[in-house]
Amino acid sequence: MQKVHLPMRPFSWAKHLVALFFLVAVSFSAMAQGTVTYVSPGFMPGSDFIIRGSGLSAFQWATVEGVTFPLKEKTDSEVILTVPEDAPVTAAQMFFGWDGDKRSNTQEKVHPVGQVSGTERLLFYEPFVSPVDGRPANNEAIGNTSNFGNKGVVNYMGTGAAKVAWMPEERENAAGEPIWVGFYESFSSLFTVGLGTAESEFTITGINTEGYENIRLAYSLSSWNGQLHDGFEIFYAVDGGDWNSIGNAPVDAVYSKVKMYKNPNQLPATANLSIKFKYNYNDPKNPILVDDIQITGYEEGSANITNLDPETQKVGKWVTVNGARLTDVTKLSFGGIDIVNTEEETNFEVADNGTFVKFKVPAGADMVNDGDDKGKAQVTIHRSAGGDVSSPGLLHATAPETSITMVSPTQGPENGYIYVIGEDLYDVKSIQFNGLDATAFRMVEENKYEVAVPEGASTGKIEVTTANSVGSISSEEDFTINYDFPALSIVVSAEEGNEIEETEIDVHMETENAALADTQITFDVSGQDINDADFDLDKDGLEIKKGETSSDTAILKILNDGDDFEEEETLILTLDARTGEGAVVGKDRTAEIKIVLDVTTSTGKEINANDFYVAKTGNQLEVTFKKPTVRQAQVGLYGQSGRLIRVEVGSKDTFVLPAPTVSGMYILRVVQDGQLMTKKIFVD
Repeated sequence: MQKVHLPMRPFSWAKHLVALFFLVAVSFSAMAQGTVTYVSPGFMPGSDFIIRGSGLSAFQWATVEGVTFPLKEKTDSEVILTVPEDAPVTAAQMFFGWDGDKRSNTQEKVHPVGQVSGTERLLFYEPFVSPVDGRPANNEAIGNTSNFGNKGVVNYMGTGAAKVAWMPEERENAAGEPIWVGFYESFSSLFTVGLGTAESEFTITGINTEGYENIRLAYSLSSWNGQLHDGFEIFYAVDGGDWNSIGNAPVDAVYSKVKMYKNPNQLPATANLSIKFKYNYNDPKNPILVDDIQITGYEEGSANITNLDPETQKVGKWVTVNGARLTDVTKLSFGGIDIVNTEEETNFEVADNGTFVKFKVPAGADMVNDGDDKGKAQVTIHRSAGGDVSSPGLLHATAPETSITMVSPTQGPENGYIYVIGEDLYDVKSIQFNGLDATAFRMVEENKYEVAVPEGASTGKIEVTTANSVGSISSEEDFTINYDFPALSIVVSAEEGNEIEETEIDVHMETENAALADTQITFDVSGQDINDADFDLDKDGLEIKKGETSSDTAILKILNDGDDFEEEETLILTLDARTGEGAVVGKDRTAEIKIVLDVTTSTGKEINANDFYVAKTGNQLEVTFKKPTVRQAQVGLYGQSGRLIRVEVGSKDTFVLPAPTVSGMYILRVVQDGQLMTKKIFVD
């Protein structure tokens, strides 16, 4: 078995941008002054590169793409080269120099294998290729290091057997049986490790993962000609300690077909990591096959992805990519489809702290790849700095199965708001009533849209078109235009409320036609700078009873929240969610309430500063008007930001307010009989 001796320390990977898993078996020819039987199929900067054969004492040099691989050790049967830091980043032939200026080259290309993708690094790789240099013959048990030719770094042991694997071609003969042609096509070659007897196992020890994080195990898996049973399990250990399980075989593994899997569990960073593959099922004639074992990781401190949440998602819905240092993101990609943000649409969002990126599964994602891998691919985050990074596992994108399951109610007037409910009902682009587009609709909860019946609509099917559906989806039943169907309007007793007086406003619903059944409507309160401190409602909504044209009444109380006295606020009260089908919300569903502070009405005239004076007596401020108040006056004290501290209202000439406890500049606002003045005062 070939040796792939990878570096046991972190090093710079910036120049090595190609990730290649697909390594092929190398065939060789006799060369002048020496015969080569084995060449490392892959190279990684800083690692050893092995050449084996006979007559190798005549070996002088080796280059790939003009880059020299320095000679480290040489005997008649083995040459060890050092892979330089500036090794090529593409697969190429290797050229040899021999005594007497003889030249030769490999018939097959050798490959850079150091980088998996972006910032992820390949820390260990075992492809199980050609049976050279003491590798056990077919069906011999796995032994120690010497069987695989590894130079004293990584040990192999166990009861697993070396296998030459066959696979069926996809076509069948007349009897419907698979036609067996040629060898098993793994990522590397035709040799694997087979596990087929109870308690059979295969162990690799001495793998160095120090200096890395988010470390994962990947491997290709198949079965010889039988079923993959539940007895397959993988373990790891540190420094020869206890074995820790990292899970069973994937449930979608199919016999006689090889597939690469990446274990979702993270492995520890250590100088001596052991991996064990174990099978607890007795079927020696039909073993499972393990090949192309890889361990990858990210250099400590680099960007990396830990997982996708969820791992299966429908097109048009959102996925969270969790990880670390996910910054400088320019776009994402999935199966060759770019995910970018535009002025019209946000398709991905990046957390400020770099711990996650959220993205919408793009259209067509469910169609990437074929067969068992349809809709499955890695998610790659592209970054303007620090290198791209790909997910350790695959996202499975599926197509939504959009349908309309309910229309509530099934009749209504123009401008009445109804509900369209369904499955996979999201990213709605249009809703039509018998071919006429609705101009107002919104998602109120998952799979539920509120839509206003457009003016001019006629009885017929409701059709919904989404960004993710092919064509439109129709309701099973017709929606009936009924101009006499009750439509609810909101009615308020006042359109202005005073926060000083804490005005109370009556709110109820009315309809011209009596409700056909009991119906409840909730409130929604909105408005710029409006919050819970501005108002109080004694109930969450209203109810209209069957046969009634008016609902019960709610009390809206405007509260004194201490807002900036110069700020005018408008509270918007809206009839929102409906329960029951006895009436629908009509077009007059909102009421605007202006919130004011002044009790008195200003005439626009200003009070002369000489018409009142301010004095501090102990812990009180006294404001005294020089001329008597005829109707009503108001005195308010504010902080410099305009935040109300205290206000007094009354038909009097002198007002007493608590003096501020902190010295500084304050704002005094006085209103007397419609005349207004605002001035700054200093309180010490």
